[in-house]
Amino acid sequence: MDNINTFIKEKLKQKKIKVDTLVQMTGASKSSIYRVLRGEQKLNEDLTEKISAALNLSDLEIKELRYYGSLAISTENTAISGKDAIINLLYSLRYEANEPVELVYFYDNERYFRTFSEILRNIAGKAGYESFSCNIRVINCCHESIISSLNSFVGEVAEFSDQYTIKHLVNLPNADFSESIEVLYEVMPLLLSDNYLLYYTGSESNYSKGMLSDFLIVEYEYLEQGDTVSCVNYIAILDNSLSVCYVDGGNSMLNEFFERSYDALFQDYKLAVDNRKKFEVIGYYVEEMETTYDAYLFKPNPCYNRIPLSVFQSVENRAGDDMKNAFVQSYFKEYPTADNTQDDLIESLLKSIKTRNEASRYRRQVDVYTKKGLVEFAKTGRLSDHMVGLPHFNKDEIRAVFENILHKDQDAKDLYCFYILDDGYSNDEILVTALKGHGIVIERTNPKYDANDYTYCIFQHAQLSEAFSDFAENYVPAMMAIPKHDAISFIEQLIKAYC
Repeated sequence: MDNINTFIKEKLKQKKIKVDTLVQMTGASKSSIYRVLRGEQKLNEDLTEKISAALNLSDLEIKELRYYGSLAISTENTAISGKDAIINLLYSLRYEANEPVELVYFYDNERYFRTFSEILRNIAGKAGYESFSCNIRVINCCHESIISSLNSFVGEVAEFSDQYTIKHLVNLPNADFSESIEVLYEVMPLLLSDNYLLYYTGSESNYSKGMLSDFLIVEYEYLEQGDTVSCVNYIAILDNSLSVCYVDGGNSMLNEFFERSYDALFQDYKLAVDNRKKFEVIGYYVEEMETTYDAYLFKPNPCYNRIPLSVFQSVENRAGDDMKNAFVQSYFKEYPTADNTQDDLIESLLKSIKTRNEASRYRRQVDVYTKKGLVEFAKTGRLSDHMVGLPHFNKDEIRAVFENILHKDQDAKDLYCFYILDDGYSNDEILVTALKGHGIVIERTNPKYDANDYTYCIFQHAQLSEAFSDFAENYVPAMMAIPKHDAISFIEQLIKAYC
């Protein structure tokens, strides 16, 4: 179904009921029904119940009616166009692509047939050689098989060397939410890789600018028996014919042509991924954004801005100097300094936490948790992005976190709201925050280990943020979340069972 109009009219057709008959059965005014059908009026609960009864809708169909009926005409296209892509990104399990990308491989005036994976495996086999380095540039290419091969390549090379980079240019078209989100889904495996840099643009023209689309430049170098071996592969991925790889052994004119073309294209892209910063940078960035924009967080358990200041003060009081030192070193990029003592830095962090805690009093904030994630937190006192040096929360502190969530949700003056899903996220290592009207932040953590340096992406893309925020506001409560009274009861049971 595309919208409330097609949903209701399809049900009327199935039940062989006319619109005028629906008006009579519901007791609503004819103008109200037609305003709903045109997307000019949202469905209230009373009219939802009457339409559901008149059409004898199933429980699932009632959820769909509530969802489509919750969308105003101004947000309907945004929410619906991105809905399926967001579900795929957050909740669909990923399977490795098995179909190889075959290429015509031109080398030393000879022609061979190779697969893209074979080329990368050959390069990875040189990673143990002296002075090995590899630089891969991927240009507007997000084919699943290419990403899968690159991900495998990273795993093979990383066993022997960290002297490699993957610089990835992608297009997130402003006019197509679904396509932009699908791009994020395809590159997600590489977001977990070290030495991966992602750049993006929203310009439609860049996607097909010149010949550098679905294109890779693979450069590598190593020493063999005292001699330097260097090579550049130019790879064009073609949809309807055999892809091509040309091996350049030192053609300066060819190299200059591609470098100029790449540089002309690259200047329109912005950096989204930086995997060499500490928590301090992303922490203060999110603090600023949460006080400026409505924020929607997709995370299995609470974020740091749901931890009351009193809990952090409790942790500070019971933590020893060694633990405090480890924590401060993990959080702050530059420590120690002559101007900032350990206590000064902890005080500044607590001030930041307080600001984030209070942000929901004047900016809308929505958290989408999972049952599994909340249970794990209740059992262990550990967040999915727990920081190095931060002790696991004890039972009293866990209770305070849960009680704070319930209190904020039920406080009429607080704009905070939470939902709980029965099903988990497809990857608990990925946290997504949508900042409505600004962009989205994707963070990489490892739930098995405390975090220190880690990867994150910042996409300043207002249209993309609208798709995620509409999804959290409308689709999640209507179609995915357990009822709010059940969610409150679930947290109360966790408090009783584990605290």
